[in-house]
Amino acid sequence: MPVQVCAHPRLAAHLQRFLDLSRWALTEAAPGERPAPHGILLSGPPGGGKTRLTRTVAERCGARLLAWDGMELLDRFFQSGAGVLSEVFEQARVQAPCILLLRDIEALAPRCAFEQSSVRLPLAVRLLAEIDRLGEGARILVTGATAHPNRVAPELRKPGRLLREIVVPVPDREARRELLQREASRRQAGEALDFDLLARSTSGMTGSDLQTICLEAWLSAGRRNPEAPSLRLDDFLSALQVIEPSSGEEVYVETPHIRWEHIGGSAEAKRRLRQLIEWPLKHADMFSSAGVTASPRVLMRGPSGSGKTLLARALARESGAALLALRGSVFRTQYADPAAALRQAFRRARQAAPCILFLDELDALLGKDLLQPFLAEMSDATRLRGIGVLAATANPELLDPGLFAPRLFAEVIDVGLPDQGERRAILELHLSGRPASASIDLDALARQCDGASGADLAALCQRALQAAVCRVIEGGSGRVEVREEDFQWALEEFRVRRRRHFT
Repeated sequence: MPVQVCAHPRLAAHLQRFLDLSRWALTEAAPGERPAPHGILLSGPPGGGKTRLTRTVAERCGARLLAWDGMELLDRFFQSGAGVLSEVFEQARVQAPCILLLRDIEALAPRCAFEQSSVRLPLAVRLLAEIDRLGEGARILVTGATAHPNRVAPELRKPGRLLREIVVPVPDREARRELLQREASRRQAGEALDFDLLARSTSGMTGSDLQTICLEAWLSAGRRNPEAPSLRLDDFLSALQVIEPSSGEEVYVETPHIRWEHIGGSAEAKRRLRQLIEWPLKHADMFSSAGVTASPRVLMRGPSGSGKTLLARALARESGAALLALRGSVFRTQYADPAAALRQAFRRARQAAPCILFLDELDALLGKDLLQPFLAEMSDATRLRGIGVLAATANPELLDPGLFAPRLFAEVIDVGLPDQGERRAILELHLSGRPASASIDLDALARQCDGASGADLAALCQRALQAAVCRVIEGGSGRVEVREEDFQWALEEFRVRRRRHFT
């Protein structure tokens, strides 16, 4: 009978595979049959439910579950030596059929374990030896759980050991809706809750994250009415402000709050991004029924400060998708192994789908050493289902021409500097809700800012507001109100700075 745990189809499929492998390993093999697997690697984000799924599989197989934390065994190793692992495996033999779950297995056999002078080498060697000792008919399945599969020693991931890997994905939108409804039903609700909105707003979050959000919302309701707390949508929205997704510990996954109306100008770029990425992600069933293979891959090109990053964040928000951003200028200095980190980014995007993988400063990100790993990840459209790959560059001439092939970035969107009307709209947007004098001539100011980017205009407004505050402090009294003279001072500062740096 297929395993059903929630509405996430990929989770059900991976769990069914986990169950099939477990039954194979825990059942007495008939003579001449293919040897059963001795172990698997279970990977997924922290709080993603790896332990819970292993417990479910053990119950379905009628097997005992013996679970140990890798950090606890590591501590015992420093106290008593590597023999602690022999005791753990002996317990598993006594309790067979048994699933031996080793959480945070990278603590026992890290990638650096087999380097010279590594203090954890004896522990890693003993772990491999104990797994190799599991002969036919042992009826023990060693399950290594990790949130960081790239940190696990490659020697552990060879045939006869933990060769097979099962990925526990982050819940998709429908599964998040189901989990939120289930958690909220255990508490009193004061109004009809919009679970569709909450599911869209929690992209990239694990089941543990969703439970934390429901708890935080209940605490918010208790603060509002200690005698008879009842959940409201506002309680959930306030909880979302303080709970971060845990699925992006190594590569950051976020849920942006910027919307299209928060960005002035760029009307054509917004329209194209909606058509090419937002709609295929939001209406995937419609595209699929029409026979359209939607694998959105778009390159934005334009000068620095033109709003490419803002567009990516708003696109993720409007698409109801998580955003996973890599910035080329810091990527290579942030990770010791950039190629492995790039593969991990695609893995995280698949786990957090629907997700937008944003590759900022693509020309700096893709050097000769990363081009082939990138092309390998992009070559299989089936693995990118539910993922929009959006790249940005200010130097398209530095990119490899092969990146513009039909199966890569065939769609290119130009994001240029704003014209006068767009500059006025951006200035008005940044002054909205701020103490600004009605006498400021925004049309004249927009004309004077010819050649300025959206980032320049945002900085200009901040400088003018700062000048207004300083003027009031120096005067000793008065109400803060940005005036035309503050903008003229800020504009002169902007011109001086530009002449200093670009002439």
